[in-house]
Amino acid sequence: MQAVAGFAQDGRIAVGDTGTKLALLGLILFPTVGGHTLAIYLLRHVKSQMVTLSIPAQFVLGTTAAAFLFGEKPSVWLIGGAVMVLGGVVLGVQKSGDASPPPAGS
Repeated sequence: MQAVAGFAQDGRIAVGDTGTKLALLGLILFPTVGGHTLAIYLLRHVKSQMVTLSIPAQFVLGTTAAAFLFGEKPSVWLIGGAVMVLGGVVLGVQKSGDASPPPAGS
């Protein structure tokens, strides 16, 4: 969709200089290969709730990394939302204790 929008707006698709192309390649490869491989590996070793709850947390962690790496300044609204998201993740992990045993006779 981004390529179609870029082509519709400018009549071409421009990526940028070599540094930009390498950065885009890193953004494609690292999250896809690293992140998905790690998530699939973790499914064998942790409860599925942990993997599911990691999805909303990744945006908070990515924004925090951007603040340190690129000098981004998150807004107060984003910080408040991040606290709520992480609070929900923590509560979800704490409440996802061991599965209750199946009823007798089943």
